[in-house]
Amino acid sequence: MTRAPLSLKIAALAGLAFLHIPLLFILLYAFTTEERSYAFPPPGYTLKWFAVVWERSDIWAAVGLSLRDRSVPDPSSTTRSRLSRSVPAFARG
Repeated sequence: MTRAPLSLKIAALAGLAFLHIPLLFILLYAFTTEERSYAFPPPGYTLKWFAVVWERSDIWAAVGLSLRDRSVPDPSSTTRSRLSRSVPAFARG
């Protein structure tokens, strides 16, 4: 087995960093005490925003919809799964 070239490893790491660094900023600002403007670094940390979200009914409706949607199987994914299992068996003869 050949190893991946260094340029491919660097490109993969750059892609992962491009996707994950913004998530780190979102996490950092989720705990800030500042209400209207963003300053870096954040002036302080609080859990106040999580209490506000906990009390909002529209957030709970969205969470409920996501859970209901996830609990109902998608017929097309079931069909794809069955086909992917049957094709190798058919190919073996």
